[in-house]
Amino acid sequence: MAKKKSGNIKLVLNQLVSDVFEKNNNQLLNYKQVSAKLNLNDQESRETILDVLKEGKSAGIYLEPEKGKFKLKELQNFIIGTVDMTADGSAYIVPQDEFEKDVFVAPRKLKNALHGDTVKAYVFAKKSGRKNDGEVVEIIKRAKSDFTGVIKISDRFAFVIADDKKMMHDIFVPLADTGGKILETYSLLP
Repeated sequence: MAKKKSGNIKLVLNQLVSDVFEKNNNQLLNYKQVSAKLNLNDQESRETILDVLKEGKSAGIYLEPEKGKFKLKELQNFIIGTVDMTADGSAYIVPQDEFEKDVFVAPRKLKNALHGDTVKAYVFAKKSGRKNDGEVVEIIKRAKSDFTGVIKISDRFAFVIADDKKMMHDIFVPLADTGGKILETYSLLP
């Protein structure tokens, strides 16, 4: 359990440090400057930030063009927006920032996001003449968690086929949870 917690903390720290570089136009920063921008002023926290930067350099996330000064190897581009599903199962992420363009997301890169959900998406580097492509990295808020539909029950499992045409997935229901009830509401968790 402690290892998983430590991994989660490192993941959060990596994201916070990356965000500092993104907000500062990826300028060269040393660990003390990154720490100050995160309001971490004690020595232990500064050393942790230095470890994150060094590990990130080894992993290919950061570059160290000058001794002790780091920057992102590649400026990451994330947007927050609303999922707009298409009939073929792909979607467009409509950004909250009205000046950003919609981002196309293939069905396999939706990470179970549904129509109307608020998501964080990574935007890939644009290839000339093509639309912005992306991938959902986090579901921030579900637009809808209750669905009505037809339940199909077999010997070992059941599925709810939602009435909502923009719901591209059938909802798996463990047979034990049907309790012999045919009409019931099932909820999705984010």
